[in-house]
Amino acid sequence: MTYVQELRKRAGDLPLLLVRPTVIITNQEGFILLVKYFDHTWGLPGGLMELGETAEETMKRELKEELNMDIVKFDFYKVFSGKEFYKKSGSGAETYYTAIVYRANATDGEIKPDNEEVAEYGFFDPFTIPESTTPIDQVVINEYRSKKS
Repeated sequence: MTYVQELRKRAGDLPLLLVRPTVIITNQEGFILLVKYFDHTWGLPGGLMELGETAEETMKRELKEELNMDIVKFDFYKVFSGKEFYKKSGSGAETYYTAIVYRANATDGEIKPDNEEVAEYGFFDPFTIPESTTPIDQVVINEYRSKKS
């Protein structure tokens, strides 16, 4: 059981505050890497921080686990939080996320979805992302787009 699962078990449906490091990875055309999860939503690669991890370690771990990617060079982009980063699950569990976002360029290595969390991936024009992109990641991508235009 992960830290977050244990926390949710103990807290029940009480609101949690969780840290989610993520990364905007772009290819040479400026398209953004998105992953498709098995719940059929698309999102930026990343995941929840475990105890004792730095945000950078979490981001690297999640990329390795989900896509078999190793990112060496990356830059801090921005921290996102607030009411737009609130989520209520179908079971009623409430979560407020703090997203620590990094920026990186795609590497030449092969990307392989893990087929456990991630079903597929794709590079998308930041102005035409899939409709099923998670609301939280839509906020991040919209901010990123506004800086590019």
